[in-house]
Amino acid sequence: MMIFAKGSLADTSLWELCEEFRYNNTENIKKQSLHERFNEHAVIFLKLLLENVLARQIDTDGFKDLLPKQKGIKIKDSTSFQLPEQLREIYPGSGGKTPKACVKIQFEYNLKSGKVTELSIGGFTTTDLTNSHQTKDSIEATDLLIRDLGFIDLGFLKIIQEKQAFFLNRIKSNVSLWRKNKEGLFEPLDLAKIEKQMRKAKTATRQFTVYLGKEKSVQCRLIIECLPPEVSAEKLRRTKRAAQRGGRTLGKDTLSRIGLNLFVTNMSDEDLPIKNVWPLYRLRWQIEYTFYAECIVMQSATKKVIENQLIPYLTLQYHFA
Repeated sequence: MMIFAKGSLADTSLWELCEEFRYNNTENIKKQSLHERFNEHAVIFLKLLLENVLARQIDTDGFKDLLPKQKGIKIKDSTSFQLPEQLREIYPGSGGKTPKACVKIQFEYNLKSGKVTELSIGGFTTTDLTNSHQTKDSIEATDLLIRDLGFIDLGFLKIIQEKQAFFLNRIKSNVSLWRKNKEGLFEPLDLAKIEKQMRKAKTATRQFTVYLGKEKSVQCRLIIECLPPEVSAEKLRRTKRAAQRGGRTLGKDTLSRIGLNLFVTNMSDEDLPIKNVWPLYRLRWQIEYTFYAECIVMQSATKKVIENQLIPYLTLQYHFA
């Protein structure tokens, strides 16, 4: 009834739902009986359905034997979209000119086990980074976490290392990079100089042992990929336009990274050769493809169908989770 009803459940009374049930199934159900079925078991059932639909979008062929030392390869991302305004107290938006009600779905999938490891729904105000810290207990030794920039800060990278797990992700432009010189002293990594050397020597990739942040608190491998000139030029144009719209000026550190892809990992070169870094990182896009596929389905549906399928689940999840 919740998934396939033709009307809007938000505007339909229990009596009307019972009548619809009788019409479609030639059997009677009492209002109280229907009311009692809106419970925690319904939440679990609908969540399992949603997990099943999302998991079917991800291709897991060949991943079980990938990186044999890793217990899991966990990819994670989030998506958000607007909800009817009457749900603003349950699923608040970010305020201002943005929608007053907005939901965020967090989805994590283990490519090696083929299982959903997180599917949570909350308001837009809960950031990806907050979610990372809230779910840190799910990290197991030898897991490899592949996530977007929004899920990562230096504190979380330290947590991953403390749990004897591994990470592979990009690095934010405001995070300083340091390496030790021959005397064992820290010096900032000159990315502009490195890019110039790579282009002159026509070197596609290089790697360094670096220390992240002002406190040099995280030691890891930095893999540098030099972008093609046309890609770098287009990236610079887009970055400048974004800065102009926001009334910002581009700093020296940001400009020095425009022509480079920067990845950081605490996996060794033996376990993760440099040639495999970019293909492995791209596995995270499987989550984006999944969200994109679901968006195509939702865009082709009517607003009432979307409300019938999703909003009842969101409301149930809030009341019984």
